[in-house]
Amino acid sequence: RDVEDRQFTMLADALRLTPGMSVAPSGGLGSVTSVFPRGGESDYTLVMVDGVKLNSFGGGFDFGHLTTFGLNQIEVVRGPQSAVFGSDAIGGVVQMRSRVGGRPSAYGVLEAGSYGTNRMAVGSSGSRGTVDWGAAVERASSDGWTAEAPNPALGLVTNDDYEASMVSLAAAWRASPRSTLRATGRFGTNERGNP
Repeated sequence: RDVEDRQFTMLADALRLTPGMSVAPSGGLGSVTSVFPRGGESDYTLVMVDGVKLNSFGGGFDFGHLTTFGLNQIEVVRGPQSAVFGSDAIGGVVQMRSRVGGRPSAYGVLEAGSYGTNRMAVGSSGSRGTVDWGAAVERASSDGWTAEAPNPALGLVTNDDYEASMVSLAAAWRASPRSTLRATGRFGTNERGNP
């Protein structure tokens, strides 16, 4: 609810509110974005969606493409408590939970802004009997900053565009009050121009 109230679209923007987490983007929308836990390097943070590890080999993760749409909760663990999650969580853990189950609902977003930025997203989640579901589809694009550079020697800045598509699907079946079978999938493509 806090993320929706503040209208954060990117996970990195939401993490700026977390004490002790520094967010460092290297440019505009879609550029490489690192998160530094207090006293640690960017590869010291374990990143998970629905319990599935997203970090690359060596621990690094680019937060520049992960949006908040279709997420129900963002959990952050900092400091020594992160050791419970294993050796990959030296400085902290960022765990995201997809919106699955609950009262059947559909939701959507259609936005347009400066620099030719557009965003369209639709989703649905709910429960019926012993089955829970959640689905979200998102498409975003931006022309970026295409103009004369602040330094005249650089000339005209072009190719600062960004396009991204994301599909998130989840389903769960409650076999009994104590056991649930769940499947989750996230598929995404993105392309960032090199200004």
